[in-house]
Order: sequence, then structure tokens, then C-alpha cells
Amino acid sequence: MHIDGGGHTINVEMTQPNIILFQNVNGTLENIVVEGFIHLLSAPSGLGLIVVNNYGLISNLTNNANIRGCIVNENHGVITNSINNGTLRQTLQTASFIRSNFGLIKNCINTGRILGERSAGIVYENHYSGTIEECINFGSVTTPLINASLNRGSGIARLNQGIIKDCVNYGHI
Repeated sequence: MHIDGGGHTINVEMTQPNIILFQNVNGTLENIVVEGFIHLLSAPSGLGLIVVNNYGLISNLTNNANIRGCIVNENHGVITNSINNGTLRQTLQTASFIRSNFGLIKNCINTGRILGERSAGIVYENHYSGTIEECINFGSVTTPLINASLNRGSGIARLNQGIIKDCVNYGHI
């Protein structure tokens, strides 16, 4: 699979449970801009996201949409040169650019607001095999005060077991 959006925009306005634009990326997904909003009606455990699982290459993905959930659920491949400008919000779930990273995330930027119980500007959970390099978070990360001992936010990664290299957080946590 090779999808080159050529910088074209996908304008989404979806309001329903478990919204997904791309299920599994096994090849290349590049040069795509997403605008609009993806909002779940009533399923708090549902996901509103652009990619469920990445096993290939995602490059030059720009998200300007407001999403209830995350942009990429799991990364097992490479995500590079991508940016989030939209607000990512989730109740009782993880809100972040990428929820779980097992691969490489490089040169990605978040400028959008992140609002959720377990939140991070770039990655919620960076696993042992995961690497985050040269990423920047400018966006604010906000968690509710329901249970302050459990609800903590982070600029780059909320949980890290892998490698984080040359990343910077400028966002308010």
C-alpha cells in the first residue's frame, strides 16, 4: 500500500463511535492533511483516530482536526515529519498524538491542546523497542483533577521504557 495525498486535505466531520480513517498502514501513508472534527457520540472507550496500527511509514501527516482520542493508536513502524495542530480530547482514556510507540517517531511536532485523564504531547507510552527523536511539544497538556495522583500529563512521553533523544517540551503541563 502506498498512499500519497500530494498535500491534499481530507475534510472530516464525523460523530459516531469508533471512528477510523485508516485501519492498518503496512506501506506508506504520506503528504496528507486532515481537517474538521472526529467526535464520539457516547462510547467513552471508543477511539476517534486517523490510523489504528502503523507497521510501515507515515510521513508528512498534518492533523488540524479536533479529535476525541488520538491520531495514531499504535506505532510499530516509522512516523516522521508529522504535526498535530488540533485539539485531542478524551475522557477516561489516553489523549496524545500517538498512544503507544514500539517503533520510531522522529521530527514530529504537537502545537495542539491535549486534554485527557492520561495525556502526553507526543506519545502516551513509549515501549522498550520505541524511540522518540527530535520531537517538540508546544501544546498545553491538561488532565482533570478527579484523581490527581493518577492523572498526570507529560510534554513528550507519559510512560517511557524506550529511548527519548533530542526532544523538547515548551508546552504548559
